[in-house]
Amino acid sequence: MSEPARAVAPSPPRRVFLRYWSLNVALARQAGWGWIPGFTYSQAEQRRMGELAAAIDQRARITWLAATALIFILAAAAMMTAALGTALTLLWPHPGDIPEAGFFALLALVMVLSIAIGLPLSIFLGGALADWAAPAPRSVGAPGDGALEAKVRAQFARMAVILGVLFTAAAFAWWALLGRPR
Repeated sequence: MSEPARAVAPSPPRRVFLRYWSLNVALARQAGWGWIPGFTYSQAEQRRMGELAAAIDQRARITWLAATALIFILAAAAMMTAALGTALTLLWPHPGDIPEAGFFALLALVMVLSIAIGLPLSIFLGGALADWAAPAPRSVGAPGDGALEAKVRAQFARMAVILGVLFTAAAFAWWALLGRPR
């Protein structure tokens, strides 16, 4: 019989990510979102996220919102540039030869990378900048924080894959219905 998995406390960067993701969820709930597709939490998890968000002062909130938006836009642009540059260099050296399906696959890849990597990274970096700009007492970790942070990371990965698959299916449908030579 195996021993139950022990809750591991998240590292300091992951605590920053969890704290500011909690702020994001709290802001969404304040705006009237009772349910965020792909991101559901138990009452205890919602309560903990509320505690984490409440510890962030107004100056840090504003700094985080501005920094996260800017960092995400820059990260998405960098991922698109890297993916397109690599594709144009290695796969399609003649831009007139770019297949529609390949272009849509490239967009799906950028979407998956932006959601799975770019968004969590921008939330963390925006939080680190907010913590630097508006130093305040930080909340102390709770026993379930490691499991909650792992759950959020898994939700991001799952949403990235789901959206990538949906985008690819829509692109294929577009091609099958409108783009295919007749």
